Amino acid sequence: MLFPPSAKSGLAQFDQARGYDTGRNPSAVAAADLDGDGHLDLVVANSDDATLTLFQGDGSGRFVQRRVVSAGDKPNDIDLADIDGDGRIDYAVANHETSYLTVLLATDGFGIRATRTITVEAKPHPHVARLVDINEDGRYDLLTDHRDAEGLLWLPGDGRGDFTSPGKLIPVGGDPYLGLAIADLNADGRPELITPNPWHVAVVRNLGSGKFRPPMTLSSRSPFAVASLDGNGDSTPDLLVASETGRINLLVGSGLGQFADSSAHAQQMAAGAKRIVAGDFDGDGIGDAAVADFRSSPVLVLAGAGHRFYTTRLEAGANPWGMAAADLNADGLDDLVVTDAAGNRMQVFISRRPAR
Repeated sequence: MLFPPSAKSGLAQFDQARGYDTGRNPSAVAAADLDGDGHLDLVVANSDDATLTLFQGDGSGRFVQRRVVSAGDKPNDIDLADIDGDGRIDYAVANHETSYLTVLLATDGFGIRATRTITVEAKPHPHVARLVDINEDGRYDLLTDHRDAEGLLWLPGDGRGDFTSPGKLIPVGGDPYLGLAIADLNADGRPELITPNPWHVAVVRNLGSGKFRPPMTLSSRSPFAVASLDGNGDSTPDLLVASETGRINLLVGSGLGQFADSSAHAQQMAAGAKRIVAGDFDGDGIGDAAVADFRSSPVLVLAGAGHRFYTTRLEAGANPWGMAAADLNADGLDDLVVTDAAGNRMQVFISRRPAR
């Protein structure tokens, strides 16, 4: 069975979801090749169980649960990268309602050789964890939100799995939350920081060597999540913004770090958006996105086609929360993973190339 797109689009088709049990309140999911077999695996953060569930992928879009590991209290967000340079994928976790982040260093297969607690001064508490080499020293750094200080905390990494705390505050001119994005917006090879704040979207240009410009603010109504993608097919990065009012709009990029809003690139959801993830679900080379909202169970998939978006709605449980887009079966199309925080399940939607 296929989940079809809206009648006018002919885009973004998915197989009926395969479901997998997780821990309680699965709040985030991420994809990476954890065991080095060439197939993507999945990691789910279970907030109420203080654990991560590790799923092994077989390369066809099917998964088997391999291990459950401790990840500190209330793991709320997760990012994956080879933090210590040993060729294995490690884990960084934001622990909600705590004063710390958790770093898990991997060994062969799905093993964990060390777990480290990184105390942070994030107020009221950390919501997000991102691994990125922000200062171009060849080492992964760790970013989290510091909402009370209207900024992000940058914790420099030492390349061996440790991070310097309390770190440095990067002002974003507002109150960042879960839905930040990291992307090179002006083709200079350095990642910019993009955060949704209550009154605007902030773009912080990275000048290199740990220096940043003051935030540039982009007008947007109650933004809650933002993603970087080429949403109009001009080969330059745009920003897709999802708001608490349910409005989703595209900020069209110039390729030089400037953006223009256009009401022609807007969609409306039934309720306010809480998560957004970008990918290419239909193989047309134009960025697509999936958006989960606060008060209804479908996930809205927006498939880009030139200067327009077409929509598909996927049933993803009573409370879709964590999402990841990745090519799980190596067919050149991104697939979609959604966790249902109410049903303690993970849904895997495999995309299909539509007939043209």
